[in-house]
Amino acid sequence: MVDPVLLLFSLLTVQGARLSFGSFIVPWEQSFSTGRGMLSFTGTLSFVIYELTQPLIGKLIDRWGVRRILAYSALITGIGILLTVTASTPFELWLWFGILASIGFGGASSVAASIAVTNWFNKKRGLALGIITSGFRASQFFMVPLALGVIREKGWEAASLTLGGILVVLAFPLLLLFLKNRPSDMGLQPYGGSPDNNQSDIATKKAKRQGSNFSFWRHRGFWCLILPYFVCGFTTTG
Repeated sequence: MVDPVLLLFSLLTVQGARLSFGSFIVPWEQSFSTGRGMLSFTGTLSFVIYELTQPLIGKLIDRWGVRRILAYSALITGIGILLTVTASTPFELWLWFGILASIGFGGASSVAASIAVTNWFNKKRGLALGIITSGFRASQFFMVPLALGVIREKGWEAASLTLGGILVVLAFPLLLLFLKNRPSDMGLQPYGGSPDNNQSDIATKKAKRQGSNFSFWRHRGFWCLILPYFVCGFTTTG
């Protein structure tokens, strides 16, 4: 099925651009004649924006679907990275990469991937989610070496143009034109499912019956999930 492949491709390109941030630190230091702490704030700001967008992205996917969110996230990310070429101060890097591109990073994240897998798979969801989210890690084998190679040969501006161009010229139109929100858009059924037992629809209806969008704050399972993730993120990234 082409849509899971496109999902993998979207995560690989967008998250690959995010994970390429470290490749630009040294050339940015030289180009802007500033310290590493000043530039590292760009990464900090990017992480904050990335996390703050997650609840909003989930709500927007409910309204507009996975296709639009992933496609326009790739576009926003690409534009943000392209605009870094125009930056003349660290403040402009904060604006273009730390804020604008990071909104796109948040859109093409595990939130969108998990919803897409739920729509497309009634069986073997765990395997499908594992394969698709591997795009996060696989991106480090493709996009990061690409950025490093272009920086070494042509400079960081050329690398920004390359990464941004891949997202705007390649990823955005492919996702917008060919990605589908769910199998029924193509006259198909979810893997292992049928119109009568589509578990994602059942789960959605059940969730709506259980209360407001904020009822999860009172759910013990939510806190059992979020606290270990907080420790993981703080210790490995922070």
